[in-house]
Amino acid sequence: MIDPNNVDLVHHLVLYECDQTVKFDDNNLPDGVCDDYYREFSHCLSNTATVWEVGGEEIVEFPTEAGYPVGGDFGIKYYVIEMHYNNPKLIPNRRDNTGIRFYIGKELRQYDLGYLAFGTSSNALALTIPPKVDQFIVDSYCPSEFSKNFPESGITVVSALLHAHLQGRSLGTKLIRNNTAVEYLFNAERYDFNYQFDNRLSEPIQLYPGDEFATRCVYNTMNKSQVTLGGQRTTDEMCSQIFTYYPRVKDLYGCFSMNHPDAWQAIRNRVSNDFNNTEILDWIKNIEWTPTVAAQWQEFYNDASRMVTYSGFGENGKVYEGRGWNRQAAHSPGWNDDAFGICIMGDFRTASPNEKALNAVQDYYIITHRQSQRPGYTECPGNGTMDVVNKWPRYCSFQNPGTPLDANETLLSLANNFCGKEVPSPSSASTYFITPVILFFLLLIYAL
Repeated sequence: MIDPNNVDLVHHLVLYECDQTVKFDDNNLPDGVCDDYYREFSHCLSNTATVWEVGGEEIVEFPTEAGYPVGGDFGIKYYVIEMHYNNPKLIPNRRDNTGIRFYIGKELRQYDLGYLAFGTSSNALALTIPPKVDQFIVDSYCPSEFSKNFPESGITVVSALLHAHLQGRSLGTKLIRNNTAVEYLFNAERYDFNYQFDNRLSEPIQLYPGDEFATRCVYNTMNKSQVTLGGQRTTDEMCSQIFTYYPRVKDLYGCFSMNHPDAWQAIRNRVSNDFNNTEILDWIKNIEWTPTVAAQWQEFYNDASRMVTYSGFGENGKVYEGRGWNRQAAHSPGWNDDAFGICIMGDFRTASPNEKALNAVQDYYIITHRQSQRPGYTECPGNGTMDVVNKWPRYCSFQNPGTPLDANETLLSLANNFCGKEVPSPSSASTYFITPVILFFLLLIYAL
C-alpha cells in the first residue's frame, strides 16, 4: 500500500525475516532509522518475505498451489520493514503511511514459497561504471555449490523481480546445467526503473542440484559525467534478480559476486596484501574517463576474477563453502595459500554466534594468531572471541618463537605439535597460535 502523497518519495521497501533464534523485547522493539539499529537487526537481513519497488503492482497474487507460510511450525516470529526513500532535494516534514498488507487464506496450500536472489553485490567496488558509455556490461556467476542443497526433485520458479537503478537498461539470469546454458530464468531486454513489477513466468521453470546461474546487467551512462558506483541511492546502481519459488528450502537466500580484491590490486599494479577500499575508491574517482579508458574498463570487468559472497558458517550449523573446497581462496596469498579466512554470523560483542554456528566451527582445525597488545595496536581476536574459543574442548595455545617455518613444517603440523603438549596459557601480550607475519584478522581453517 503506497501512500498516494509520496509516490515520488518511496524508492522501494523490503520485508525481511528475522532468524527464528532472535529474541527481542516485545515491549521495546527497535523503531527508527535502520542504520541506527544495525546491530539489533544483524540477524534480520538475510532473507526477504516480500519486496516492492518503483512501478510495482499493489496486489501480488501467489500461485494457487503455494503461499507464504505464517504460524504453525514456521519459526519466524519477527520481521523488519526496511523503507528506502528517494529525497535528493532533502525536502523536510514529509510523512509517509506506506505499508504492507498480507491476506491470510483459510486453506493451507500445498507448498511454502521462498525467494532466491542473484546478481552483483551492491557496493562501490562491485559496481563501478564509467560515464558516457552507451553499453556497459556487468556479469555475475553463482556456482553449483550454491544449489547442492536443492531437493533432488527440484524447485519450481514461478516469478521474477528485477532491480537496477536509473542507468540500468537490461537484466537477465541464465540457467546453466551440465556446463551448458539451458535457458533464461528471466530476461528483460528493455528495463525501465519506473516499472519494476513482479513478472509471473509464462511457464514455471524447474531447478535442480548442481545447477549454476549467470546474471548480466547492462547500463547506459551517456547522461553521466562522473563514474557511477554501486550503492543504495537512486543515483547509485544495483544489479539483482529475485525469484519466487517453491517448495521453500531452509536457509537458502541468495548468491552474489563481485570483483576479487586481487583483481583490483592487479589493475593498479599493487601487491595483494596492500588492499585498501578507501584508497581504491579515491583512485577510481580520479580516473580521467576517455572512450579508450572506458573500453579498457569493460575488458577489466570481463576478465577480472570474481568472488562469490555467500560463504560462512550459518546459524543453521551448515558450512557455506563459497567457491568450493577445491578452489584456492587464500587468506593471505604467498603465506597461507592452503587456507582461507572464514566468517561466522555474529560479532562476539552484542550478537555472539549461536550454538549451531559455533558447533559447526569446532569440526575444523582452526589456526590463528592474536595481535600483541602494544601501543598503537589492539588485541585481535578480541576478548569476546577468545572467551568463547578458549572453552572449546580441543583448544590449545602457545607463544610463537617468531622464527619462520622450515621446509618440513606447515601451519597445521606446527599447531599439532604444540597442541600435543602441556602448554601454559600465555599472557594477554603474547601471540596465540601462529603466523605473526599477518597483522590482521582472523581465522585460518582446514577441514578435518
